[in-house]
Amino acid sequence: MNAYLWYLLYVAAVIAAAILLVRRTGRRVATGQPDVLEVAWLRGQAGGVLEVLVFDLCYRELAELTAVPGNHKLLLRIKGQRHLEDLTALERTAVDVFALMQQKISRQEARSKWLKSTDELMAGLIKKGWWRKATAGKKILTALVPVLISLGCLRFINLYDGSLQVGLGVTVLVLAVLGRRLVANELEGPTEQGKLLLVELRRSMPPENNLTWLVALHGSRILEQNPQYRSYGFLTRAMPFQQLNR
Repeated sequence: MNAYLWYLLYVAAVIAAAILLVRRTGRRVATGQPDVLEVAWLRGQAGGVLEVLVFDLCYRELAELTAVPGNHKLLLRIKGQRHLEDLTALERTAVDVFALMQQKISRQEARSKWLKSTDELMAGLIKKGWWRKATAGKKILTALVPVLISLGCLRFINLYDGSLQVGLGVTVLVLAVLGRRLVANELEGPTEQGKLLLVELRRSMPPENNLTWLVALHGSRILEQNPQYRSYGFLTRAMPFQQLNR
């Protein structure tokens, strides 16, 4: 077999082994039942939680969401001081973060503030076995992947010369970057149990159930099919909730 083909098989084996090791070190036995915010995290991480909380405030008629005339901003207004006092600490933070997200220059501040506020929620998901977190060992393993891919080319690169050798050298760099990215994508995210839980909830949750649960499971776009809350689905379509994620 061509030496380069052997190398490609080696690269595939390195990446596959690294991904399996990362997933294996993150395994836990899933326990308990999720609440709506945990489901929102499994679907959309920290951004998904904000999306659900903002809708839930509107759904419970504690707040209203309106478009600001003349620009692309959205205004989330709490309906009176009495309703403000009814909000939890996380809901109040959600209101502040949503306002910060309207300005590009303050989105990093919004992200830091929101991730800190949702740390406890993520810790609960890890404890229940539905989420895995990037540990120091996993990060070291991810850093080793491009090193192993680069070292592997030493076995065949000298068999070629000239422009072909340069071209193959470039592909090695591309494979090293790609391999690291593929493994890095597995560092943090839902476990297999978490993914199965989300699939099962989507399959079993009836359409007429609580709308907050539907937003947690599918995102606010599902509201575009609801006559009463269609405007909410359209208004939040352009909100960069994903920028709040880790």
